[in-house]
Amino acid sequence: MGKDRFGVPSSRGSLLKPSSETHGAARRAAGIARKNLYGRGSPRALRPRERALLKELLPTLSVPGPLEAGALDPFSLFPSSVRSVSLEIGFGAGERFLEAARARPQTGFIGCEFYRKGIARTLSAFAAAPMANIRLYEGAGEEILDSLRDASLSEIAVLFPDPWPKRRHRRRRFSQAASLRSAARALADGGLLWIATDSPIFSAWTLMQAERVGSLFWTAARAEDWRRSPYPGVQTRYGRKAARGGRGVTHLLFRRAARADFL
Repeated sequence: MGKDRFGVPSSRGSLLKPSSETHGAARRAAGIARKNLYGRGSPRALRPRERALLKELLPTLSVPGPLEAGALDPFSLFPSSVRSVSLEIGFGAGERFLEAARARPQTGFIGCEFYRKGIARTLSAFAAAPMANIRLYEGAGEEILDSLRDASLSEIAVLFPDPWPKRRHRRRRFSQAASLRSAARALADGGLLWIATDSPIFSAWTLMQAERVGSLFWTAARAEDWRRSPYPGVQTRYGRKAARGGRGVTHLLFRRAARADFL
């Protein structure tokens, strides 16, 4: 089996080998409105290798488009050995995302990110140790959530999203009630939504918004439950930064209620 210029076996991309035109269609996300993204989507100049990874390797791992509301079966993106699918929104440089995928080969992992420097770093790490259970989406988390079929995910992780602490920016926060409802729709019964933050403002806002979503239940029974990660292991860059700064991290874990309970 041959390898491409990044050392990835050439047949690895055959499961999802969209053309540049198809990849562009995915970026336009026909049928789903593109969300206005705030932040560092276009960072300082990328290195030549990073540009090459984004141009050549990213399309082989990307969720194919065009995206349509509620139409995407995530299991169709992975080998038949995959038994469950996890979505991580805002995977940063991919440290935790790739480690989780490596530890759980029977779970398909979809990573969503719009920070191109982080995507490039994730691709570089992936090229050094390829896996069959990774797919990526460059864009907003709300877009990929809206595209997924009902009850198709076992878990969703949203780790250290921008807290937008100023009141006038609160509508930019990920954890709007509408986004949480979309997450609940995509989760299978009993599925988990994990939101980690070092911002007390964001955690309080998230709990307030979650109360408006009747199908998500906060699992914490005592303070220790939200002080420790439900998935200990490799931390994200922001998790390490919070630890160095002495800021406590809040781990909000919500469970999706059984749909039969609402009939």
